[in-house]
Amino acid sequence: MKPRPALLILALCTAALNLRPGISSVAPVLETLQHSLGMSPPLASLLTSIPVLCMGAFAPVGVNVAARLGVEKVLALSVGLIAVGTALRLFTHTAWFLLLTAFLIGVGIATASPLLTGFVKTHFPSRVSAMISLYTLFMVFGSAAGAGLTVPLENCLGGSWRAALAVWAVFGAIALVRWWRVLRVSRRAQPLAGEARPVSLSGGGAGQRTDAAASSLSRAAGPASAALPWRSGRAWVLTLFFGLMAFMFYCITAWLPPAVQAAGASQSFAGAVGTVFMLIQIPVTLLVPVLIRAIPNRGVWLVSFSLLELAGLVLYVFAHANPLCVAAIVGFGAGGLFPLALLLPVDYTVTALEASSWTAMEQSVGYLIGATGPFVVGFIRDRWHGFTPAFEFLMAVVVVMMVIQLVLTAPARSHRPLPTESQARPE
Repeated sequence: MKPRPALLILALCTAALNLRPGISSVAPVLETLQHSLGMSPPLASLLTSIPVLCMGAFAPVGVNVAARLGVEKVLALSVGLIAVGTALRLFTHTAWFLLLTAFLIGVGIATASPLLTGFVKTHFPSRVSAMISLYTLFMVFGSAAGAGLTVPLENCLGGSWRAALAVWAVFGAIALVRWWRVLRVSRRAQPLAGEARPVSLSGGGAGQRTDAAASSLSRAAGPASAALPWRSGRAWVLTLFFGLMAFMFYCITAWLPPAVQAAGASQSFAGAVGTVFMLIQIPVTLLVPVLIRAIPNRGVWLVSFSLLELAGLVLYVFAHANPLCVAAIVGFGAGGLFPLALLLPVDYTVTALEASSWTAMEQSVGYLIGATGPFVVGFIRDRWHGFTPAFEFLMAVVVVMMVIQLVLTAPARSHRPLPTESQARPE
């Protein structure tokens, strides 16, 4: 029996919902837990850096295991690990135990993230752009919920930051119910090589056409292999771009709310700044597919969104703009870059396994680069006694990232545009 499209979409969205709250929920209560556990700023920054490091170190593991066990089974196990790591935060009494929960959450995120791209390419080959935008939307929503609701939850739960962090395990429980149903109705977990017939969203005839497309992709893939494209120059440029993008995202996620609070704002206002940074990414995520259909050149949008990040930082450091406006501008840029980064491996590849392998390399090395960001900002803050030098450094990072984007999308390295719906469904 084959899972219904609605069930697969629900499973996809609930999995994506769990990929960020374990990270984004820390920043709003960072000052509180630092005092409670006696953590220095560099040590506290590891609560963000460790999950991102895991996302780098363990991303290839998920692809290799899924090639043998199946995507659905590995995704279900990954979601379960995220839920366990999050729930254990309720019992935190030492800094090292809290860091252990960050490690468990990071491993779960690392094994799940690359598989979602292959999952989409396998089951929705004619809706890749829409499905990636959809699961990115839920991922951003989960991130925004963690950033914006952790402090109100802390207040509602008797001032317990431990309970406020642990409550996000509810998302994991919801996702596990969805994935258990997927596994129950499947004859077996589908291997990541395009063998499963993709799901049609528009009826029988279209389903037959997408089945033919999947069959041709499977034949083109040859034997299932999870080898990462280490020898591809394009893959390395893409990976470097992803790394700097992640570097920026996690620096802003981890340190913008504390920077605002250090400037004299309340904890609630600082949490609101983090929430705006996350929430503004939701409409941008929905807008990206429209933009790339109007102007298919990825370089235009990559550089445009990066310019928004740079503009927001300049306004914060030199114009002392309202932090809410800064968060909205920087968040708009970050929200546009991420779905584009997820789409590029799909553009450059043919099969689901290949797409997941490129995504695994992109995220493996990229998240290792990104994981250093919060620690670097924490170090600069301590060394130069303030956030201004750290944010000036982030401006330079954005400029370097824009240069890499221009190299990535130069004519000699240009990618083919996203297929239209008719092209994705061969007759």
